[in-house]
Amino acid sequence: MANKKALGFYMDAVAFVLAVVGLVAMIVSSTMSTANALNGFVSLVAMAVIAAVLAAVAAIAPTRMGNFDYLGTVSAVAAVALLTVVIGSMLNERILLMSGLFSYNSANTVGWQVFYAMVVAVVCSLAAIICMIIGAFNKSVK
Repeated sequence: MANKKALGFYMDAVAFVLAVVGLVAMIVSSTMSTANALNGFVSLVAMAVIAAVLAAVAAIAPTRMGNFDYLGTVSAVAAVALLTVVIGSMLNERILLMSGLFSYNSANTVGWQVFYAMVVAVVCSLAAIICMIIGAFNKSVK
């Protein structure tokens, strides 16, 4: 007998997709040029990958164990925490690039490309966090 999926499942599934897109955008942002590489790149990628896996667990666990199970809830909370750390770290490492682009170094085309990729990564990660929060308060299985 197949369980019918509800809003919580779909929000967690969308959060997984957004987390993966944010991860890819962060990788692109860091590898565009050697001058603009993220310092903690390996740890940021690891945290983003773990967050995406936890988002998938948060989507799948309630279909196996029922709504509002402990595994799905803990996975969602951990994914939100990890994505928050990733966003904060990306912004912290790009603050000098942003200040330069918006003041004295506005002709830096590579810097603007890195900035745009970073914006995509931050927006997708933030949207994933919002979807995870919405999914946590809704049933995953009808």
